[in-house]
Amino acid sequence: MVSNGFGQPWGHTRSFASRLTESTDIGQGFNWVVAEWPQLRPLIDSSGNLTGAVLMGDPAGQLFFDLVGGQFVGRFNITETLTLNSAQTIFTLTDLNGNVTRFQGFAMIASGMMIDRTDAASVVTSVVSLAPNGANPGEVQRSYADASGNITVESLQYSYETGFLDGVDRLSTVLLRRQVNGGA
Repeated sequence: MVSNGFGQPWGHTRSFASRLTESTDIGQGFNWVVAEWPQLRPLIDSSGNLTGAVLMGDPAGQLFFDLVGGQFVGRFNITETLTLNSAQTIFTLTDLNGNVTRFQGFAMIASGMMIDRTDAASVVTSVVSLAPNGANPGEVQRSYADASGNITVESLQYSYETGFLDGVDRLSTVLLRRQVNGGA
C-alpha cells in the first residue's frame, strides 16, 4: 500500500530480510522489515560498548555508521550523515535528497524508532502515536497545503493483535485516512 501525494511517497512496504545479523521482530514477524518504518539499531561490541548504528527498514538499503571519536562516520563511503544531540536522546539522519529524519535515542522506550521525517519540500511525516507495546507506530500523519490553501491531513493508522503463543504484538491492519480542511 502506498500513497504518492505530498512529495515523498509514504505507505507500508513490507519485505523479508533473510540475512539480518540477528533475528528481529518489529511487529511484522521475524525478519520482516518495513521500508516506511526506518529504525536505528545499535552496534555493540563484545564488551557491551556502543560502536555504531545501522539504519534498517529497506532490506537492500541498510546504512552502517561507526562511532569514531564521538562522531558517527558512514561506512562504505556513504554520504548520508548521522548525528546524536548532546543529551543523547535524538539521532538526526540527513540523506542525499535533503530529507531529514529524526529517531529516538537508544535509551528511550521506543529505542531507535523514527520520530519524524521532513522532506526537501518541507512536508513533515510524523509518528503521532505509538502502538500499545510502545515500540511500534500507532499512527503516522502528514499534512499538505495546496496552491488554493486547502489543507489535507493524511494518516496511516496501524492496528495490532497479540500473538497467542508468544505474546508479541503484530500488525493486523493498516487504515489510510484523508481529511481535507478539517472535514470528516
